[in-house]
Amino acid sequence: MAKGIKYLTAFRLPLRINLVEVFLLLLTIIGGSVLVVWSKSRVLHERYALEQAQREQTRLQMENRALRLEWATLTSPRILEEAARKRFHLRHPRPEEVVRMP
Repeated sequence: MAKGIKYLTAFRLPLRINLVEVFLLLLTIIGGSVLVVWSKSRVLHERYALEQAQREQTRLQMENRALRLEWATLTSPRILEEAARKRFHLRHPRPEEVVRMP
């Protein structure tokens, strides 16, 4: 039985605390925690920036639609002719006012 006890105690791991190893372990845990928190804050920041860019894109698309509609309205022949009559008091020329070039 004494031999069995020696056998068991021979394989017992020493419980010496190595301060350098503990310090490195704590440093690794703290560094990993800081890295996780930093990466999550970057994700939130980028998500906010993406949402802001999407809102700006939607606003610009709406403005583009409105400007295209205004452009189409202002370049239509009927609207141009009406504006020429009202603003500039223009009219179609009479036949004797037309000069044909050879």
